[in-house]
Amino acid sequence: MIEKIEIQLSKKKLHRGFIGSLAFVAGGVWLFINANEFQNMSFTLLHNPMIVKGIGILVVLFFGAVGIFTFKKIFDKKVGLVIDSKGITDHSSALSIGLIEWNDISGIRTKRIMSAKFLIIDVL
Repeated sequence: MIEKIEIQLSKKKLHRGFIGSLAFVAGGVWLFINANEFQNMSFTLLHNPMIVKGIGILVVLFFGAVGIFTFKKIFDKKVGLVIDSKGITDHSSALSIGLIEWNDISGIRTKRIMSAKFLIIDVL
């Protein structure tokens, strides 16, 4: 029988992510407000204020959603990852799918990209 292993979410990383998303939202708002100042730049794409405003809106929407999710995760009491006799239960991100049963898993491996280490679960 497999004992239960619980891996908590890193609150420190969640706080950093939340602050980063706030910074990007502020940058998107700044782009939207100051879109007309880009008209004199030599970039062919950014001299159109409507494109700059569109980019600003997209940045605010995307990073606003990331910020809301991260803020909720900071106060979430759920364990990030649980490994037990049923399988692996993932509650670590917005793309979490919950329980992956052992009979659905064909392999488990890790991969390092830059300084981040990822757990990759191959499913049938």
